Amino acid sequence: MNLAYVPNLLSFMRIALIPVILSVSSLEFKYSGYIASCLFLTASLTDFLDGYIARKLESTSRIGAILDLVADKLLITSCLIWLITLFESSLILFPVLIIISRELILSALREYFSKEVKKETLQVNKFGKIKTTLQMIAVAVLFLATELSNFFIVYAGIILLWSAAFFSLFSMYVYIKNYFSFFKNHNQ
Repeated sequence: MNLAYVPNLLSFMRIALIPVILSVSSLEFKYSGYIASCLFLTASLTDFLDGYIARKLESTSRIGAILDLVADKLLITSCLIWLITLFESSLILFPVLIIISRELILSALREYFSKEVKKETLQVNKFGKIKTTLQMIAVAVLFLATELSNFFIVYAGIILLWSAAFFSLFSMYVYIKNYFSFFKNHNQ
């Protein structure tokens, strides 16, 4: 097997795990929350692994980067929307709306920018990485909370989710600031 395909296979695996995670978490059997949380963490781990392996093997590609981005967004948004239905709480709804809105705005900005300047220049910043990490931990904790129904675990997940929403907004601010700075310098 050509190892250059491993990063893309990991991205496909992340997408394939989405219906499994959602199905398991919707079943009312003992440990379904634990299993959903573990499956989500496994899928999240593939996000870190595919990029690492692609860089290590020097097999990065435009299609691989797009596939990775799509897999990430599908995993996070699907699970966040599902958690809204599981908890039926505005404490989860509002940060989810912030996170998903940010993703849509930046996707549109990336698309516009790639057409306008003919290259992708909105690179991941450290605040975006913090946001992604917080989102993944928050979702895993909230899936776990469906099993445990423990006040502290539920609110730990909610606090992590609000923290991810904050970093979503802050990283979007940094992206937009960098975008306008680059665009201004590019047009001079």
